[in-house]
Amino acid sequence: MLRLNSTIEDASKDYVLVQAWKKASNYIRYPGGSLLEGMRLAKHFYEKGVGTVVRSGDLCASACALMFMMGRAVGSEVSFINRKLHVEGLLGFHRPSLRLPMEDEFGAGDLEATYDMAVTSVVDYIVLANKTAPWSNRPMVHSDLVERIFATPGDDMFYIDTVEKAARWDIELMGVRYSPTMIDEEHAYYACENALQWKVALHDEPLDYVGLNLSGHWTAAYSYQVPAQHGQRFSVTSRKAGYAAAGCLVDFTDQGVRICGEDEYTGIKIGNGSCPPDASEGFEWVDYLALWRPDTKLRDINTSWVSATKNGTCQVYSAAGTLTDNESCFVSVNFEYSGTQPTAVQTFTWPSGSRTQIRSFGINYRINDDAAQRKYLEGYAACFDNARTGNRFCFSGE
Repeated sequence: MLRLNSTIEDASKDYVLVQAWKKASNYIRYPGGSLLEGMRLAKHFYEKGVGTVVRSGDLCASACALMFMMGRAVGSEVSFINRKLHVEGLLGFHRPSLRLPMEDEFGAGDLEATYDMAVTSVVDYIVLANKTAPWSNRPMVHSDLVERIFATPGDDMFYIDTVEKAARWDIELMGVRYSPTMIDEEHAYYACENALQWKVALHDEPLDYVGLNLSGHWTAAYSYQVPAQHGQRFSVTSRKAGYAAAGCLVDFTDQGVRICGEDEYTGIKIGNGSCPPDASEGFEWVDYLALWRPDTKLRDINTSWVSATKNGTCQVYSAAGTLTDNESCFVSVNFEYSGTQPTAVQTFTWPSGSRTQIRSFGINYRINDDAAQRKYLEGYAACFDNARTGNRFCFSGE
C-alpha cells in the first residue's frame, strides 16, 4: 500500500525519449507533481497491483490524485480496486496547466512539442483510466469523473468531498465511525435512490426528502416500513416514478444493506429488479454509504446521522383571509403505523416550540385533530384549510 500526498516531486524531466520534449516537460505539469512521472507511476500501480491510501490530514491532489485512482490489489486468486480515502483527508483533481517562464525564449518547435506533449499526456491518461477494473466490466476511472478532471482549470480543484462522489467513483472511505443499528423511512429512501442512480452518474439535483413529501406529487408514502423476517424492510418509491417504474425493496440488517430495485428510465436493475413485499430472494448487497444523504460532506459523516428537516416560513390566515401568524419555522417528516398502513406525519415547529401537525392518509388530511383539505397555491410548498375553523395554514420552504 502506497501512502500518497502532495510532496511527490518531479522526477521525469531528466527521463525523456525525445530531446524536444525534454524542455516541454518543464512546462506541462501539475502543482502536485509531474504529469509524465505521475502517468508512469499510475500505470505501474495498475499493472503491478499497488494499493493507494490518503490518510487523515493528508492532501493528495493534481498528479497525485491521478495515481491514487489506479490503486489496485493483485494476488494469486484475487484482484480488486484498492484505493482508500480517509474522511478527514483531501483528494482533489484538475487538468494539467501550461506554465511558460517569461524570461525564456521559445521557438515554434518548442511550442509544437509542448502542445503535442500535453495532448498525448491527456490521451494516455484516458487510455489508462479506461483500463478494466478487476472482476468487472467497469473502467478504473468512470468517464464522468474523467470529464470533471479535464473540465477543472489548473488553478482550481475538484474535490471528492461528499458521500456520493466517493461511492459513485468506487473510492473506499476510512474513518467512518457511525454504525446505526436501525434506520428510518428517510434513510431507506436514500438507499434506494442512491443505489440506482450511482450506477449511472451523480444525482442531477439534491435529494430533498422533506420537500418531496410536502409536494403531494405522489399520493402514497415514498418510503414506508413493511413486515420483515429479519431486521427491517422498507418499500420505496423513487421520485422518478410516474410513466415508468422506479423503486426498491430495501432490507437493513446487522449484515448490511441489500436491495431489490429497478429504474425503468435508465434500465438499471439491482437484484431481480422487482420483488414482492415478502420476497426472500432476489436481493443484492449495496454499499453501506447509500444510507446517507448523498450530499453529506465527508468531514460531517460521523455527525450527520439525523433525520432531515427543512427550514422555511409558517403562516396562518383567518377564514376572512387576514394574515394572523407569520414566523420562521422548520418541518420534519416521520410515519405512524396502524398495521401495515403508514400515515405520514409532517411536523411544523414554530419558534415558541408549539407544533402544527399534518397527517396524510393518501389524499385525506388532518391538521392537528381537524379534517383538512390541501390547497396548491403558487409560492408555497404546502397549504391546508382547516375544515372546522376555516383557517388556512401554509408553509414556504427555503
